[in-house]
Amino acid sequence: MGRGQSDVQKLLAFIIGITVLLAVLPAAFGVAGVDIRDASLRDDRTTAESERPDGGLLVLSSYGSAINDDRTSVGTVELLVTPATESVNVSDVTVTWDGSDRYTLAPPQVGAGDASFGVDPLEGGAELQPGERLVLQFDRGTDDLDGVQYFGDRLTPGETVTLTITTGTGAETTTTVRVPDPLPPGVAVRL
Repeated sequence: MGRGQSDVQKLLAFIIGITVLLAVLPAAFGVAGVDIRDASLRDDRTTAESERPDGGLLVLSSYGSAINDDRTSVGTVELLVTPATESVNVSDVTVTWDGSDRYTLAPPQVGAGDASFGVDPLEGGAELQPGERLVLQFDRGTDDLDGVQYFGDRLTPGETVTLTITTGTGAETTTTVRVPDPLPPGVAVRL
């Protein structure tokens, strides 16, 4: 009887160890499910075919990162986007940032507007085809992103911002992001 009980205890200890490894540690280190480049993390937003703007972009998800150590602000905002129906030239895109202050933003190579936003092409290049994705990056208050001009102040928990993305064809996509209050653990948060 003592030997059977020992084997059961070993099995239980093994199961608990694996559970801690797979579930608790990633959350404790802030890496649980935060990779905006993973297509499985598309947002809960659904857009009917009739609501998709011709020549516009769809926002698939939005994340905030560059969270300060005391978890009181977010330094960068990233939007994962894809063309709604037809190709979009990324160099023709502008973004209106409407929060506590309003900014008109353009890609860095354009050199227009109040500041710039970064473009991280995941697939393709400047001409984004349907099905391809890219990340629009916004640097708030501190210089957290190389090659992207920062603007305004860092975002605080509970703060809401409306972004209007306008393509060269004039198609507009509007999305609203809200910083969670309080900021959950992790290196990035879903907005």
